[in-house]
Amino acid sequence: NFEVEVEYFGAKRAVPLAPGGSATPVTGANVRAYVRRLVEWTLEEGVEAQFRAFAQGFHQVCGGPALSLFQHEELELLVCGLPHLDFGAMRANARYEGGYSRAHPTIVMFWQHSVQNFEVEVEYFGAKRAVPLAPGGSATPVTGANVRAYVRRLVEWTLEEGVEAQFRAFAQGFHQVCGGPALSLFQHEELELLVCGLPHLDFGAMRANARYEGGYSRAHPTIVMFWQVLSELDMDQKRRFLAFSTGCNRAPVAGLGALVLTIQRSGPDSERLPSAHTCFNTLLLPDYATRARLKAKLLLAIENAQGFGLR
Repeated sequence: NFEVEVEYFGAKRAVPLAPGGSATPVTGANVRAYVRRLVEWTLEEGVEAQFRAFAQGFHQVCGGPALSLFQHEELELLVCGLPHLDFGAMRANARYEGGYSRAHPTIVMFWQHSVQNFEVEVEYFGAKRAVPLAPGGSATPVTGANVRAYVRRLVEWTLEEGVEAQFRAFAQGFHQVCGGPALSLFQHEELELLVCGLPHLDFGAMRANARYEGGYSRAHPTIVMFWQVLSELDMDQKRRFLAFSTGCNRAPVAGLGALVLTIQRSGPDSERLPSAHTCFNTLLLPDYATRARLKAKLLLAIENAQGFGLR
């Protein structure tokens, strides 16, 4: 729903992000407004009380006429120091005593373990291995002068060379299974949509198109409790519910509104768990008497819906 869950002294509490937000489901039509409002709340109202207390304490300790002389970047530098630790510069100015020198084997090993060089550490079959990011990278320390080049090269390696072998194997397998003339007709965004489905799960649209059988209706108390419980679940639990009731934890290309969920009454209130006919997108839901029991049984079912409980 159009709300955010926060924790107050160990207890969770739902805070509406707009008037009537607790009763307004997030749908494809309002998801942008929801994200925008969530970001606003997180950066402003969500930390307003904490920031006011911090500012009050900061001004009590550090306040004074001199404070107004600093830009906020300068103040951050004074309080937090430099964000990058240039151990290369420290190494260049280090002094050695008691028989140590710059070339002493112990000193060389010490700096090798203390200084980040122009390389990346990867794991090959359980063994760690250093891969230089440039010629001579294993002997080139990262300093304030070359840290931007290091980060840029690290990103390039991570997104390209670092996954080149794996991606080549994936591409070969993908084309063996899904290759053909029709593949060239798709843009990459369309292909992603076909393979992964919609990233946003619009349970409001699913609720609007749901069907009810066996004595259930849209206004039945158990159905009202069911949708309330479902809206309170986190995204991982919602995906588990989707997999439990439909066999797939992703939305189809046309969204959850195109997936007609049938909720069928499965007997009176009892200790039975909900069950499903995934081939027909049908949820068999007992007529639970209380919201607490419905939530407990539903969570037990969706979180134990794979395997046989063996370890």
